[in-house]
Amino acid sequence: MKVEYVHSYIGGDIDLIISGAEFVKADDDEKMYTEMEFAINAYNTGYGLNITLSPQNYIELKNRIQKNGKVIVSYRQECTPYGRVTDAWSNIYVMNGNNLELVLGDE
Repeated sequence: MKVEYVHSYIGGDIDLIISGAEFVKADDDEKMYTEMEFAINAYNTGYGLNITLSPQNYIELKNRIQKNGKVIVSYRQECTPYGRVTDAWSNIYVMNGNNLELVLGDE
């Protein structure tokens, strides 16, 4: 499973990117699924979030992604005017072409 970490263009810090082709392949390959699940869970843990990808979440994403699309996991946070983090979460988007769709999370 190949993943990328890029500086966010969605508005967070660093995003985790998984190609649509890799994401869909994980459906038929238990090792790839485990690696994809590990990458997403480790990304969230790195930001101090206790969020895991459930099998139901995977199916929802898989049904929306195209092979030439991307799955994007993006860290989000709310802060006080003084910079103290008051809430943090991750959103998971599907990008097909130029269409960015929030699938899991909360804006």
